Amino acid sequence: MKNILVVLIAFLMCWGTADAQISLVEDGSVMAMIQRHKDINRTMTVSGWRVQIAAGTDRNKIIAAKADFLNLYPDLDAEWTFKTPYYKLKTGAFRTKLEAAELKHRISADFPNAYIIKDDIKASEFLKY
Repeated sequence: MKNILVVLIAFLMCWGTADAQISLVEDGSVMAMIQRHKDINRTMTVSGWRVQIAAGTDRNKIIAAKADFLNLYPDLDAEWTFKTPYYKLKTGAFRTKLEAAELKHRISADFPNAYIIKDDIKASEFLKY
């Protein structure tokens, strides 16, 4: 009796396994809305905090300061911007001022003039830090 039950269960398990395919038909308007959502989020900025390493009117000094910074801190990224008449070298992308203060404290020995600034930051930049 036990053998018959085992054979019956094995037969039902083998018979129940069949290849199945699922076909998904997407509406074009739904895909357009998803793409629009992605585009909006890609360009959206959020108010956050950065550490400004250097600022001045001489572009070459800012580029040199960036090279020094990246040499000392290869795990961090830095970018410089130009807004007439100043070039500004910034690093970090933080949601809170406290997080930016931790980075400022870390680099203050090498860059004593660094300070914390409020800045508009792309949402994707927060993932780097």
